[in-house]
Amino acid sequence: MDKEIIVSLISNITTIIVGIITAIVAYKGSIRGAKEQIEHERQLLNATTEEQKVFAQMAIERFISNEIKMNFKQIFSKNLANSLNTLNQPFDSYINTAKSFSFEEFNKVKYELIKTKSNSIEKIIKIYDMFYLIERKNDISRYTHEEFKLLKEAYSICLLEYWEK
Repeated sequence: MDKEIIVSLISNITTIIVGIITAIVAYKGSIRGAKEQIEHERQLLNATTEEQKVFAQMAIERFISNEIKMNFKQIFSKNLANSLNTLNQPFDSYINTAKSFSFEEFNKVKYELIKTKSNSIEKIIKIYDMFYLIERKNDISRYTHEEFKLLKEAYSICLLEYWEK
């Protein structure tokens, strides 16, 4: 073979090898860059979603807080508070409600409430469980042990967090 052909052949093979290596490096670099970009976008989305959840939870709690306060005013009595604080089992007493409880705000947001797990959301759900229980049964002596336990817990939460003295 002629010397020029050999040099040309070696030059072409070298160019092809360099082109292949460049393509592989560029491919791997673009894949890595894309993965990093996706991860960065995912982190931004998670941060935004978390902020939205916190804001939504705060808004829900504020809207529902007034309804809880209004409902609790209907059932608050010092005698009931003292009895629930000292007794561990159902006792002879009636919870008098002037009118039925309002569940309007709770019904509007209850599906949003169950999307977020937090201590305050669990408390709100307990409180509304208590309101539903009292609406069904106002005779405490007819409560099961679990119902009485719920009443005590929720009433205590209302006293500590929602009662305006």
